[in-house]
Amino acid sequence: MLKTLNCLMLLGALTFPSANLAIATEPPLLRVVKTATQGQSNQMHPINIGLANGYGVTLSFLPSEQVITKAWLDNPNFVTIDGDGCLQGLPGSVNCDGPGAKVLHLKRINDLKISGLPATNTSLLTVITTGPDGGGIYLYRIHKATKPNSLIFEMVPPTPEPTPVSSPLITQLERGLQIASTQKNIENWDNLKPKLRRVVISLQQGKNLSESLNDSQVSWEEVGQILELGEEK
Repeated sequence: MLKTLNCLMLLGALTFPSANLAIATEPPLLRVVKTATQGQSNQMHPINIGLANGYGVTLSFLPSEQVITKAWLDNPNFVTIDGDGCLQGLPGSVNCDGPGAKVLHLKRINDLKISGLPATNTSLLTVITTGPDGGGIYLYRIHKATKPNSLIFEMVPPTPEPTPVSSPLITQLERGLQIASTQKNIENWDNLKPKLRRVVISLQQGKNLSESLNDSQVSWEEVGQILELGEEK
């Protein structure tokens, strides 16, 4: 009985870790990429896309209001590309109304021998979009892989920066800072000035004066000196 139990425990130890390993090796589903604005590219380098057998990779512009108008695939000898709408150069997109797509799908195929095209393991994909913000240019480096690095690349609009808050208090504080920088007669000014700048930034972000002083480690007495200098005469 004990021998049988030991065998079962050994079998369990050998079986369950391999199941967990299989789950751990699944590629991550989603990678979020910020979209470009006003016809520009905000990329320093092409986005890497690993293309593996049995895994298609999707490029989605659905979260944005951009529409894909053109796509250039430099090396089609191991990649096929399809879209959800009319797009110049894609199968089924000839003579269709309202050109444009919002989703592209890439698939790995067996290598083709194309006359005049060198055999490589990579291809550059260039995507041109248009939209209310002017659209953009996107570059993707597609390479052969044993498994994909992500299954969906989702293009989302960048988060708009909050509009700085303006108030008479901020104006007075900034004016006082300017005067104090000119006069340079406040004790320990070189250390105090950057802290006061942080107070201004904190106020512009919508915090009250008490929170701003606490976050910036500035005393009421110190800020009072600057506000007094900034009073309009």
